[in-house]
Amino acid sequence: MASSQTETLESRFSSALSRFVTGPVSEDAELVELGLDSLTLVRIIVHVVGDDPDREIDPAEIGGLRTIADLRAWLSGSGGAGGERVAP
Repeated sequence: MASSQTETLESRFSSALSRFVTGPVSEDAELVELGLDSLTLVRIIVHVVGDDPDREIDPAEIGGLRTIADLRAWLSGSGGAGGERVAP
């Protein structure tokens, strides 16, 4: 995986997150405490992974995400955009 691809994915993740959360966010920050509900998480995910009509987003998996680290891990596990991973 190319470093520039990872940076691009991380940039998209940071950009999407900053639209909904102000200030620095730790990896163990609780999504609900940051005000990130399931609809907001879908918006972040779509921003990061793109508008791929073949990509399925399982609501049960999203419902199980609790922290920023969980969200990053989910994005990495889903392959992100083009198989890229979101760096911690």
